[in-house]
Formats: sequence, structure tokens, C-alpha cells
Amino acid sequence: MTTLTFSQKPPTQPHIFIGKGSRDYNPFCVGTAEENLGRFRKYFFERVSFDREYAKRIESFRNKLLWCNCGNVVMCHGMVYLEYLGKDKS
Repeated sequence: MTTLTFSQKPPTQPHIFIGKGSRDYNPFCVGTAEENLGRFRKYFFERVSFDREYAKRIESFRNKLLWCNCGNVVMCHGMVYLEYLGKDKS
């Protein structure tokens, strides 16, 4: 099961960093947290539908610990990754 953790310091367990400064951060930062998460969700689901390499990279997150340092436990873009990875791929 893929899990998501939030903190300013990296977790001690092996993890994938998805926060600002990583290639998998949320580039949408102008507006409210809700607006930015909505923009990211739209961008993300469109991109995984046509960019096979991107989708493959996101699939590599499966059963891993994702770490974000945004501190927003309610509106973190990592939740979009969890949503995608939790969908049935049949």
C-alpha cells in the first residue's frame, strides 16, 4: 500500500520525496490550496492518460512511502497520487 507522510524533516524509512524541489512536486502555487490542488489533479490525470513515461514513473510509487514537506495534510498533491494508485487498473 502506498502511504503519504508530511514533515519538514525526511522520514527515517526509505521514501520517495515529492515535495518542492523534486520533479514530482505540485507546480501550481498561485491561488488557494484548494484551487492549486484542483489544477494539479486536472493536469495529473490528463498527463498520465497520454504520457506513458510519466505514468510509469508514478506507478513506481506503488507500495512506497511518499514524503512531502508542504505541511498541508488536507490539500497535498500527494493525495492525488494516492487516488490514482488506489484505482483498479483492470
